[in-house]
Amino acid sequence: MALTYSIKNSDTTTNYMTTGFYVFARVFVGSLNIIGAVIFPHLRIVHSVNAFIAIIPTSLWIAALWVPYPGNLILQWSSFAFGLTQGNVY
Repeated sequence: MALTYSIKNSDTTTNYMTTGFYVFARVFVGSLNIIGAVIFPHLRIVHSVNAFIAIIPTSLWIAALWVPYPGNLILQWSSFAFGLTQGNVY
């Protein structure tokens, strides 16, 4: 029954579950970088830039929830592309 409901409502339920997982992972990495910026003052700039890089893909994924179907894929792939090209600053 749950699988049938998930398939029937896959356009909304799956998007929210995927977005929740991705946003949680990015927020977790961003918060670890903010903690690192406070604990390690000599690496403050590096951790601050990494936290900023984690914010942009997260905001794109949250914005994709309110954009209709073709447009939300563009936002999600832009988020992936930003994450791949920027990476982490070491």
